[in-house]
Amino acid sequence: MRDLRQRPGADQTGSEYRLMTECGRSCDSRTGFCVNGRERNFADCCLTFKSYHCNILEKKVRKRSQRYEAAKRGKENFMKRQHCIGKTVCLVITGIFILGGCGREKQEIPENSDKEYSVETEETRQAEETVQAEKTEQDAILQDDTISEPETVEADWARYFEGLNGAAVLYDPSAMRYTVYNRELSQTRRSPCSTFKIISSLAALESGTIDPDDSLRIWSGETFWNEDWNHDMEFQEAFRVSCVWYFREIINEIGQGTMQRELDRLQYGNCDSSDWEGRQNTNNSNRALTGFWIESSLMISPQEQTEVMERIFGDNSVYSQRTLDALRQAMLTEQEEKEISVYGKTGMGKAEGVVVDAWFTGFAERAEGPLYFCVYLGRTDGKTVSSAAAKEIVVRLVADACRGSLPEADQN
Repeated sequence: MRDLRQRPGADQTGSEYRLMTECGRSCDSRTGFCVNGRERNFADCCLTFKSYHCNILEKKVRKRSQRYEAAKRGKENFMKRQHCIGKTVCLVITGIFILGGCGREKQEIPENSDKEYSVETEETRQAEETVQAEKTEQDAILQDDTISEPETVEADWARYFEGLNGAAVLYDPSAMRYTVYNRELSQTRRSPCSTFKIISSLAALESGTIDPDDSLRIWSGETFWNEDWNHDMEFQEAFRVSCVWYFREIINEIGQGTMQRELDRLQYGNCDSSDWEGRQNTNNSNRALTGFWIESSLMISPQEQTEVMERIFGDNSVYSQRTLDALRQAMLTEQEEKEISVYGKTGMGKAEGVVVDAWFTGFAERAEGPLYFCVYLGRTDGKTVSSAAAKEIVVRLVADACRGSLPEADQN
């Protein structure tokens, strides 16, 4: 069949595009039906035309399909190219950041390392200098025995004791020297008795259990053997008359735990407060008048007494100035020597009605500096042993020490 489509100017009715077949009929190119004589019967249509028309439609579909496939492949190729370009750009940017970071790290590491090395070097140098300085100081101390540890010398002070069994210790911190009489007894521990009121007062003042301006305590009404104790009293008077019931109350309020820590801090003799109520004391069963410090578990030597005094009132004291001032005022002893002031506390204990321990311990203030002391008297048959006698010996020793008239001591 030949192409019988009309050229421009061919027969057209409306929008219908007609093809001329060999049978001479006009057919619609879209439907294939004859339009001459308005025939709508497909059987009347030229079969040859129908075959031709179907070929045309098949080609159109094929071309459209080919164009669609080509467009699809083009789009896929475009997307692939876009993906490759994006991936390449990402890799390039990542590489730039990595290379840039490495560059900065390479630049920073040496700088930081130099600084750290410099700091470590300086710290090492300072540490070495400190160690060397400490070693030099320690060597100097070891070379000077008078600095490393006080010397101890013995003296014959028998004439001050007049036959009483006793010991005496003077400690001069300016000379770093202990001078002792009866060395064996001066290192023997005994019950401190009422000299312990220095420690209980110290702990009470420091903890606030005693307020020096408001320290009145009410007497229970019980009649005690010492008439000076049978009334209400304040701290200063209680210390001066050595009122046991007053300080028994104070110590109970301080508590055993706090008191034990104070004993340990001061290295007070054997530091033993285990017999808190003083039941080991067979001389008295009245618990208002007994305690671990009165012929009981607590023990201390005369030399240790002087060491404790120095720990309390010396240059390295850890106690407040207010506490020390109040304690000094309570301990101040009247005497005729105007160039010195003597501060101390007496103490005395009995066993089976006999005085077995008598003390006076404290310190003296003088122009040359403080002088710490302790005099102890033990049981002496045929002699009157008392804390008053111990105090009298101290006053004479201190006065002669200030005048430089003490018997010459032998270095041991």
